[in-house]
Amino acid sequence: MLRLKLILVCAGGVYLLFTFYATYRLYDSRNRSVQKDDYSRFNEGRTPRNRIHEIKHAGKSLTERTVLVDIWSLTNTGSFLWKEILEGEMAESSDKLSVKGTKIVGRYLFQYHAGKGLSPSFIKTDRDFIVLSLNGRSDETIWQTRMWIDTLQLREWSAKVFLFLIGRENCDNDWIHPYMKSNGGVIDKMFVVYDTNLVNEVDVYQWPLGSALYRGFLGVPSPLLNLDSQRLYVCNFVGTVHTGSSREKLARILEENNLENVCYVNTRN
Repeated sequence: MLRLKLILVCAGGVYLLFTFYATYRLYDSRNRSVQKDDYSRFNEGRTPRNRIHEIKHAGKSLTERTVLVDIWSLTNTGSFLWKEILEGEMAESSDKLSVKGTKIVGRYLFQYHAGKGLSPSFIKTDRDFIVLSLNGRSDETIWQTRMWIDTLQLREWSAKVFLFLIGRENCDNDWIHPYMKSNGGVIDKMFVVYDTNLVNEVDVYQWPLGSALYRGFLGVPSPLLNLDSQRLYVCNFVGTVHTGSSREKLARILEENNLENVCYVNTRN
């Protein structure tokens, strides 16, 4: 009888031990599941890039993040934008088919790509802004520009797309009209060299041609400019004069009317 009681007590102890153990495992697994769900909800919609930035700058702002701006250029206008205006540096890529550059301004990270080895398929869709510098000056270059924009329109974009376009010298640039977002296209804003009837100061703006860097025109560092001083000239004409171009006519007008003392002129053939 005593032996039976001992057996029953031992069996009851073992049963209670397994019951406590099973209850603990069940509680622990549910707690881990809740923590995992909370972590997933916390990171919902947040990319690794944003999380890394927030971790590094958590003491600064919980909502501020790096804004990515990619510039893709097939023109010297894009080079002028990057080097003379943004004052960025360029380095040749390992394949020697393109040049690249990076510049940080505040929380904006600019990445520059230029060269004949580029393709619109290289553009990443997770950028905040895409800036294109393309050529629409002739039928041949318009075909290439259309190819770039058509490729973009086949993909889903959350980024704002800006286009710097070298237009035709006769100002006939209406072919770009269907590509504007206001007409169902992918381009949010456009800056066009020369002119077009599309300029409205809302989503289409006129852009100065600038100076081709490979021509050797000297840029003036902005710290050397005194914005309070009186200008020595009321206008300037710095550029390459192609035979039969509107620039040739402009150079002739300046010379025939003795305007070279009024306008700064620096040209080359």
